[in-house]
Amino acid sequence: MSYARFDVVNADCLDALRNIPDCSVDAIVTDPPYGLSQHSSADIQKALTSWLAGDEYKHGKAGFMGKSWDSFVPSPSVWRECFRVLKHGGHILCFAGSRTQDLMSIALRLAGFECRDTVMWVYGCLDEQTELVT
Repeated sequence: MSYARFDVVNADCLDALRNIPDCSVDAIVTDPPYGLSQHSSADIQKALTSWLAGDEYKHGKAGFMGKSWDSFVPSPSVWRECFRVLKHGGHILCFAGSRTQDLMSIALRLAGFECRDTVMWVYGCLDEQTELVT
C-alpha cells in the first residue's frame, strides 16, 4: 500500500508559495481570510479598480478579528501564486464568507481560475412560527 505525500507549512502564504515549483501541487484546500469588515460601495470600487490594474488593494480597516490581515479577501496576487503551483487540471477548494464570496470569486477569476461549482452552507434560525419551504 502506498501513501500520498503531504507537507504542512506554517508561513506567510506568499512567502511559502514562492518557494514551491511551478505545476507541482495536485490540489489546494484553503480557508483564507473572509474579509468580513465594513465595506462601502466605494471600497468595493477601489478594490476592483486596483485589481483590474494589477495593483494590490489595502482596505485599511480593522477586520472581523480586529486585525488588518482579515479586513478584506486575499487579492488576485495570492491566487496567481496558487494557480502557478497547481498542476494542470488541479483544483482549488476555497472557503469564503457568505457576504464576501462574490469578491473571493472575482479575485480567483482574475488570477486565472475557472469557477465551476459552488458548495454553500444554507443556515438560518427557525422557531415554531417560521415555515421553511425548500
